[in-house]
Amino acid sequence: MGSFDSVYAEIGKQIRQLREKKGITQERLAELASLTRTSITNIEKGRQKLPIHTLYVLANALGAEAKEFLPNLRKSKKQVLAKKGLKDLSTKEVRWVEAVMTGGGTYENQEEHNSEAGSKPAS
Repeated sequence: MGSFDSVYAEIGKQIRQLREKKGITQERLAELASLTRTSITNIEKGRQKLPIHTLYVLANALGAEAKEFLPNLRKSKKQVLAKKGLKDLSTKEVRWVEAVMTGGGTYENQEEHNSEAGSKPAS
């Protein structure tokens, strides 16, 4: 999988959600956008990488703006930490990990954190 596959999957998900919300079938959307129903299916599932002009055609057919389908690629630090399996950390621990991730944390900070948490630093 390419590094932007999740972007296409998210765009497809947004298109499908709006299409369903408006009560439009894949067949009808395909007609409005001059595409095949199979293309709509593949776009909605993120399997077909759609050209930018097709995104505008689909948005127009759905009465939306193309930008509505574009995902926010910037993730919050909380999202990054959760994805890395750190979602069970306390708020203080999350702040410490964020500080280390951004270059603001040191081993001394870890010792301070560990003493407050009642544990010893790893040797």
